[in-house]
Amino acid sequence: MQSIELIAWLATLFCVLCSVRHAVAFLSHNPRYFTIMALFSLVWALLLPYYGGKVPPSELFAAFGGFVLVYIGGIMRREAKNREVKENPPRVDDIDRLALWILPLLAAPFILEHGKIRVELSQEQTELILATVLDILGYIAIIVGSFALLPRSDAFVITFILIVYSSVEIFYTISAFGSAKEMLTDLMKPELEIAFSALKIVFVVTFCWFVTRTGMNQEDRALPFMSKLVKLLTRG
Repeated sequence: MQSIELIAWLATLFCVLCSVRHAVAFLSHNPRYFTIMALFSLVWALLLPYYGGKVPPSELFAAFGGFVLVYIGGIMRREAKNREVKENPPRVDDIDRLALWILPLLAAPFILEHGKIRVELSQEQTELILATVLDILGYIAIIVGSFALLPRSDAFVITFILIVYSSVEIFYTISAFGSAKEMLTDLMKPELEIAFSALKIVFVVTFCWFVTRTGMNQEDRALPFMSKLVKLLTRG
């Protein structure tokens, strides 16, 4: 594993651990918030094989993460509705249904590659397009969920981060798509890998803290910052 690839893998591992620690340290009392953070950790855990080089690289790892992000956005909206009307549990909404309809799309690269449908796209290009579309849908779902559940100032910060992140992702998709029809995952430049790693960390730390701050109990909320940090790092 080269140094840049190692940095990308370590950044992704940090995202997994950060999500897990926030869930375990502060959200065990609230099943829905705990589930949000558990699924959020799964988004990044899915990318560990992608960066680890243990399996053939595929953009579908990111596509699965996009599906999970869409579902997280739906859970955030339901939690917000549950706060408003506690006597009537919120029902499944359009975002949840969208997440399930998206899942069969992950078969598209295989169908186009091995079926009778003729398109001028390689399987790698199809995966790249699908991953980008699902990721952006996931970001939109997270933004919608953030405005429903979090303070507006927090939601605006998350929106800004995801606009920047999605812009970098779209730039990569366009540049890689036009470069070759073969192993597109080998075309990411070191600067882009570093940019993705930095943006991942910024997004994950921000999202984890904003969601945790909203969902933690009053006792934890009253703790000073350093006590919160110690609890985040040590409580198991």
